[in-house]
Amino acid sequence: MNLFLKDKKSIYAIANGKTFPIEEVKDEVFSSKMMGDGIAFELMDNKIYSPGNGIIQVVFPDGHAIGLKRKDGAEFLIHIGFNVCDLKGKGFYPKVKVGQKVKSGDLLVELSRKELKEIDLTTVLIFMNFNPVKKKINSAVIANQTIVAEG
Repeated sequence: MNLFLKDKKSIYAIANGKTFPIEEVKDEVFSSKMMGDGIAFELMDNKIYSPGNGIIQVVFPDGHAIGLKRKDGAEFLIHIGFNVCDLKGKGFYPKVKVGQKVKSGDLLVELSRKELKEIDLTTVLIFMNFNPVKKKINSAVIANQTIVAEG
């Protein structure tokens, strides 16, 4: 059962893995919250999913970042990995396009661990225009099942 349909303020895990505070991310742009508050993920597999229902606003050309907007105006940025721009998209396989409607749990990006074996694949979910009421950090999470934030 997808609880997102009942509670549109819930934000679901974008990946299977473990969450940790965004302040601990090794990239200062994210750890200092310049782009907004968020949650960091240590990935356990190769797939990134939608945190909720919305419309894809941006897909970076190299596939390492995707922007999503909910019907209520809440915006999210998912940024996969660090120091990935030199790869020119190698290892990132987006499954969505700008303007596409997505539901919580829809597959957004697949990764090739073989092609990205030397890359820090820490992934962040940034809340662009709101502050969550609460966040679930330092926890094991399951994509589209674990609520990681509300707001």
